[in-house]
Amino acid sequence: MSVYLVFGGSAALLCSLIASLYPSYASLNAISAGDELATHNWIVYWVVFAQFSMLDVFCDRLFGYYLIKTLFLLFLALPATNGARILHQHVIIPLGSRIDQL
Repeated sequence: MSVYLVFGGSAALLCSLIASLYPSYASLNAISAGDELATHNWIVYWVVFAQFSMLDVFCDRLFGYYLIKTLFLLFLALPATNGARILHQHVIIPLGSRIDQL
């Protein structure tokens, strides 16, 4: 699959499916179960995902981009890595604070 994400014709579609299907499913399950911690974690994922999507417009022509993007989005989404929370705390919150000060 990694070779397809580098050279495949529908790499953007495959990457988008990987980045959105599981997080959407897990988000809905967290909301349905009333699990506030899991719901909060998925909201953090979607905030980081939205910020990343703004950069996505400028980077999609780079060689191997969809492989790198898929790995990055898996890092954000997987509970074992807790990547969305890490980026939220160390990048997005400080940037938001700077913007608020303007």
